Amino acid sequence: TGRNGSIAETLKLVGACNPYIMHTDKMIKKLETAGLGFRHRDSSTIGTVELRHLVYRVQPLPISLEVHVWDFGKINDLTESQYTQNMVHHQFSNSKLFPQEILEVVVPVYAELLVTSQRFMRSKTDDEASFVSLRDIARAIQAFIYFYSLHRRVKIFEERILYEIEQEKESEPDIDPDCQIQLDQLTRSAVLALSVCYQARLTNRQEYREEVCQYFQNPFLLPGGEEHFDLELRRVQNLFVRDM
Repeated sequence: TGRNGSIAETLKLVGACNPYIMHTDKMIKKLETAGLGFRHRDSSTIGTVELRHLVYRVQPLPISLEVHVWDFGKINDLTESQYTQNMVHHQFSNSKLFPQEILEVVVPVYAELLVTSQRFMRSKTDDEASFVSLRDIARAIQAFIYFYSLHRRVKIFEERILYEIEQEKESEPDIDPDCQIQLDQLTRSAVLALSVCYQARLTNRQEYREEVCQYFQNPFLLPGGEEHFDLELRRVQNLFVRDM
């Protein structure tokens, strides 16, 4: 703007607004029976919709802006997949953790794991967990970077995981030998990131593991599949619990 506060005629202003999303009737009843005062009527509304029935709180648009709104809908699966690839590549590149030749094989596989997780959350759940967005993808990328960098800083981590595996061999001799293979840093980081960002939000976690483990491929090697995913998470949990 100039000194008089005017805006150049060539400047165009664009804003993005989130549409409100309502909980399902089943979810509303579940929340009402859970207590916490949810069953008491909320005076805050958007039109006739109570704000407590929304997945997240939004503010109504001023009437003067409604004539300018254009609803472009939501991104389709292909577009989200392309966004995911770009986000993974951008953040992995900025992290400086991977040489270029590794980056080229890591990015598409991890991106596919994230796309699969997003698709599962939307189609297999009927509560808050089904509402996922690009924010969840960004969170899972940051979680992966955190766990991978942690492995590089804490050298004893690998030794202690190996100790957990040796303990399992003595206490649980019937475990599939494939599940007792020590995972590399890439695969373990993916398992932990997906567990924190997606699996932890679910009640039926095995179904999620069975789905996403189908998409672990080189360089993310998970020879024991779903069981290996679960065991690896428990090993890391045990490691942290012993340090408390």
